[in-house]
Amino acid sequence: MTNLRGRLAASIVFIFAIHATGTDSDFDGLDDTWENTYFGDSSETMIGDPDNDGLINYLEWVIGSDPSDGSDASGGMLLDAVSYDSGNLAYALAVSDFNNDGNQDIATVSSGDDKLNIHLGNGDGTFSAAVQFSTGDGPHSVAVGDFNNDGNKDIAVGSSTDDKLNIHIGKGDGSFNSAVSYNSGEYTFGVAVGDFNEDGNHDVVAASEMDSSINVFLGNGDGTFGAKTSYTSGQWALALVTGDFNGDTFLDLAVVSEGDGKVNIHTGSGDGVFRLSYSYDTGSYPLALAVGDFDADGNQDLAISSYWDDQINIHMGNGNSSFDAPVSYTCGNGAYSIATGDFNGDGKIDLAVTAALDDMIYIYAGDGSGGFTQSGTYSTSDNPTSLAVGDFNKDGVQDVVIASYGDSEISVHGGNDDLGEAHVMTGDYDGDGRDDMVAFDTALGGWYVQATSGASIVWGTIWGWPGATPVGGDYNGDGTNDLAVINSTDGYWYIYSLTGEILAWAVQWGWSGASTVPGDYNGDGTDDLAVYDNNGGYWYIYSLDGNVLAWAVQWGWSGAVTVPGDYNGDGTDDLAVYDSNAGYWYVYSLDETVITWALSWGWPGATPVPGDYDGDGTSDFALYDDTSGYWYILSSSGQLIAWAVPWGWPGALPVSGDFDGDGADDLIVYDEDTAYWYSRDVSGNLLMWGNQWGW
Repeated sequence: MTNLRGRLAASIVFIFAIHATGTDSDFDGLDDTWENTYFGDSSETMIGDPDNDGLINYLEWVIGSDPSDGSDASGGMLLDAVSYDSGNLAYALAVSDFNNDGNQDIATVSSGDDKLNIHLGNGDGTFSAAVQFSTGDGPHSVAVGDFNNDGNKDIAVGSSTDDKLNIHIGKGDGSFNSAVSYNSGEYTFGVAVGDFNEDGNHDVVAASEMDSSINVFLGNGDGTFGAKTSYTSGQWALALVTGDFNGDTFLDLAVVSEGDGKVNIHTGSGDGVFRLSYSYDTGSYPLALAVGDFDADGNQDLAISSYWDDQINIHMGNGNSSFDAPVSYTCGNGAYSIATGDFNGDGKIDLAVTAALDDMIYIYAGDGSGGFTQSGTYSTSDNPTSLAVGDFNKDGVQDVVIASYGDSEISVHGGNDDLGEAHVMTGDYDGDGRDDMVAFDTALGGWYVQATSGASIVWGTIWGWPGATPVGGDYNGDGTNDLAVINSTDGYWYIYSLTGEILAWAVQWGWSGASTVPGDYNGDGTDDLAVYDNNGGYWYIYSLDGNVLAWAVQWGWSGAVTVPGDYNGDGTDDLAVYDSNAGYWYVYSLDETVITWALSWGWPGATPVPGDYDGDGTSDFALYDDTSGYWYILSSSGQLIAWAVPWGWPGALPVSGDFDGDGADDLIVYDEDTAYWYSRDVSGNLLMWGNQWGW
């Protein structure tokens, strides 16, 4: 069971923008106007103001952002960054508690002034100005450990200009002693900490780029270290991480070498000695790597950034120190640093990656089986070279901090858990023939879709904005529903296929106050854009292939409830309305046939829930009694399907959908107080009881 309240809403790369041109927005039926604007193609530049906040928005920038910096201002997985000066040319960072107050702090190294910079956290997401300590020349890496076993955090810094490993012993109050330095090979770059010889003391390993080696320093437990032991590791060893890649409980090392584009696996034996076991191709100019069990098989896997390839490479571990060939994902311009976390709260490992050449953070949501989907893009400071994850305000939501070399600062992006009202519906979003549970976040425009099997299909994908209305349907005829929204203030539609294709961008078909009534009105297997004029009872229907299917067809009146469906089984949806005062149904086919006129099946207070409940291919007349929780269903052929079937309670929200994939819709109710779903079929078989999906 999943309660989405308090979880993160991820963002998709395609965030809304619309035409900035003037149009005829009153839908007055003038051919010379709607023919040129209502059905026009979306803007190639994709610039506009869909949320009407007076701010122009751009593709890949979140709604409400100022185009001067592209920062997120309206919601999503990460909030706007708060930045702090952090020396001159801040390059690398680490997160820990350096003053033992229970709050997470940040340490950076800045290569322009050769400083170690400490930002103490206040526990509310804010940080102090940097307190600086001198370190080696040209520092490019930082790692945290307890080198003298006093319970206080110490810091190891790799400096590339003087080829040193610099050890700063912490005092426990956020301050540090002057560095004690060790020769560590030419152009010392990456550093990592671990207990490599199982003696209970922290050791340090440093990568020496120009020596193409890694150098292991065994700790004595008093803050000092023995002489280095060096191992060759590819060409130009750059960055490294620790892990147990063969399941023997001893720490191993994974090292990327930029000169030959390799990841090199050094197996540890628990005595401080390593041997090179495997070397794998991993893209051009690999710069950083992260460890995690991405497919939950108990084996550690690797994620590696490839700078020149603009991608990340996922190597699945086999549990014996060997790894599979990489699966690659495109990642901006100049993929640089990488970190793991659970950024959408689904319990699966996700990835955060910085792209140094386009100043972006990319979030990749993990599916728990080793696959990743790019699900968020955020602007950050200039030339982001390092990234770390923490919970800086203790809200249980993961935050991200970036070191920006170009701006000489750190940028703290808080995690966003601000969800609005849940708009729930059903639809088949994975193409398995079963309808899924859908919750749309009205505050952020995030979509959350779960299959009846419990699998998460969509988690927090942003396709919308505050005030957008979701409009479920299959708009490209591929058998799966798409993410579709309409801007209720101006009638623009935006539709995104889960395969990554934008199906509609700023297609204007509607106006302020119009109701959406999507369906397949021409029988071509794809849903059409359809709106209903609540004032005059007029229907307007447009196919995405450019055909107007209905223009000002009057079938209804002010106050009528729209209930479209296929009531004659001809494969096309019909225009249908329900009189909530008298309980009458009226159905009209676009071939100008009156299918039903004033069918009495209802009463004041009953809610119509049309659907095909007997699986005969035609929609039925279904009602839910809000006062009793009883269902009443009459087939379009006049057969009684359900009479006073109890499935619900006063205040429950009735929903139609086929949860078991048998071709017949089921009785479904949603508890808006608890976000629980309950379903059974008309034969009485229990399909779902208390599945939580929503908030």
